[in-house]
Amino acid sequence: MKQLLMVAQKRIGMDRAIFATLLNRGSSAIANLLTIACLAWFFTAEQQGYYYTFASLFSLQVFFELGFTFVLTQFSAHEFSKARAENSTLAEREHASARLHALIRMSRRWFMLVAVAFWLSVTVAGLVFFTKNQAPSSSLAWQGPWLMAVAAFSCGILLLPLNAILEGCQKIKEVAYIRTWQDLVGFGCFGLALAAGAGLYAIVILHAMRVLTGLFLLKRTGLLAWLSTQHDKSNTMTASISWKKEIFPFQWRISLSWLSGYLIFSLFNPVLFAFHGAAVAGQMGMTFAVFMGITNIAMAWITTKVPTFCQLIALDKQDELKEFFLSTLRKSSLISVLLIGAGLVLVLGGPKLFPVLANKFLPAPASIWIAISCIANFFVFASAAYLRSFKQEPFLYLSVCMAFVTALSTYFLGKYYGANGMTFGYMAATVLISLPYALIILRRKLRN
Repeated sequence: MKQLLMVAQKRIGMDRAIFATLLNRGSSAIANLLTIACLAWFFTAEQQGYYYTFASLFSLQVFFELGFTFVLTQFSAHEFSKARAENSTLAEREHASARLHALIRMSRRWFMLVAVAFWLSVTVAGLVFFTKNQAPSSSLAWQGPWLMAVAAFSCGILLLPLNAILEGCQKIKEVAYIRTWQDLVGFGCFGLALAAGAGLYAIVILHAMRVLTGLFLLKRTGLLAWLSTQHDKSNTMTASISWKKEIFPFQWRISLSWLSGYLIFSLFNPVLFAFHGAAVAGQMGMTFAVFMGITNIAMAWITTKVPTFCQLIALDKQDELKEFFLSTLRKSSLISVLLIGAGLVLVLGGPKLFPVLANKFLPAPASIWIAISCIANFFVFASAAYLRSFKQEPFLYLSVCMAFVTALSTYFLGKYYGANGMTFGYMAATVLISLPYALIILRRKLRN
């Protein structure tokens, strides 16, 4: 295994952090494929639609979190690198360590409020939405699963700041392994629940087991105790972080981008659910899940390097940073294209090989539009990850523009032309607006 990793590191830039993250993304991809198979086998088309529309409403989390997890990773990476810098004085290292602990305290308070607000608001919003849009002929009992699933998902929000700070502190490999086990246990129990006839209650089991597994492993691996030692090391000095002066100028741009992301990526299922029924929403959800899951795997080459980007920026090693990023981008972009191509083959050919998948994916035109969009989005996501390492949000106006254009096209094209029209509008906006803008901004930053 060690020799295999050395070869992979030399050929495609795979280190242990990427390997651990790929293991997590790979387990997520496998779990995603098994989930698709389970949904196709055990769920009706209507239940499948509810499953993916539940997930879309859970994505409303971004309206409460406001991009703070991303901010936590960036700030903790900068402070952690300063606290470990060999060329810094003892006072400077202790000051950075104290600021890191202040960040941990702030994140705990923030996400406690987020979890409670999300639970109360989204519970009511879902009850109103599903009651209004449930087909008159439907007798599906969704109320109980919805109430319990929102509660379980809300508990999971409390773990987000811990993982974000740990990743910023170079614990990427450890966090990735925890997420891998969360996927294995969560989706494993989800599949067993489906096989046992739990129906939509399997969603409750999925999120509850993910939370319990994550909490257990954070304690078992000692990561929670490790975070507490950061305070002990800085007990000779106190420091604070001003949310208003330091975090807010960066966070409001990130949060606006993330809110725009909801309008770009998560409106598809609710709109199709409302105008064309649960079955079409389920097809959209399953098809989009395949391609976004694949994109996330390819992004592992980039996301695992964000703390390194931050460290090189903090140490003012600009030439090394540029070379490191471009090398990572070249390798990951090739992998992205190959994986998305394989996903398209699966979506188009899967139903022919496995009849149980018949009518579970979108038709060929819509699937092709989504595949093209994901290839373009990979370069947008990679550029954004690199540029945000500078504690900047250069994609703010792009995000707002894309949210406006995509929301309008999703609503009107989805309402009158269904999934084919909706996905074509999304692809056109991504290729003609988002991709050129991202590449222009990235090119300017690399030149400077």
